[in-house]
Amino acid sequence: MSPFAESHLKTRNLLLLLLLTALAISISGYHPGVEDDGVYLPAIQHDLNPALYPHDSDFFTVQLQATVFDKLVAGSVRILHIPLGAALLGGQALSIFLILWGCRRISLRCFAKNSSAQWASVTTVAVLLTLPVAGSALYLVDQYLHPRALATAAVLAAVAAVSDKKNALAGLLLAIALVIHPLMASFGISYCILLLWKSLGL
Repeated sequence: MSPFAESHLKTRNLLLLLLLTALAISISGYHPGVEDDGVYLPAIQHDLNPALYPHDSDFFTVQLQATVFDKLVAGSVRILHIPLGAALLGGQALSIFLILWGCRRISLRCFAKNSSAQWASVTTVAVLLTLPVAGSALYLVDQYLHPRALATAAVLAAVAAVSDKKNALAGLLLAIALVIHPLMASFGISYCILLLWKSLGL
């Protein structure tokens, strides 16, 4: 494949992923402040302005001791000088894009010679983000920026890295997932260990 054709293909794939991201958000909706965001949002606001919530802030600070998620979002607001609402919406769009990108990378390995199957699998995920995971009340991706979504994106990238035998990169991605959402990362770590175990023929 010529460099021009390869560049054209990468551009097309990027545009398709952006289109699927927009489609996913339009189908699942965006609802900040609901469910667990009643904990995450006050924590982010408190990081940005410690004078907020002078009483009983332990309600959310204790729950977020094991994650850097609130500090990550608050830091992006400070660095980019954007409103919190824009940072949350942008973060939601970015997390969905990264999840779909991870699904795309995995689909390349599952359907190596079938481009239609690759995109069909990614599109299936995009339109079913609010499908409850079996045996739980959790969505594949929540309708607001949640640390689980960012951790999922890192785990999917780690799975692809293990498949490519880039174990150091996989370890770094899993470490990132761990500091964002430890429970989600633990699932990813165990799965990547199984993949590595299988690849080594143990």
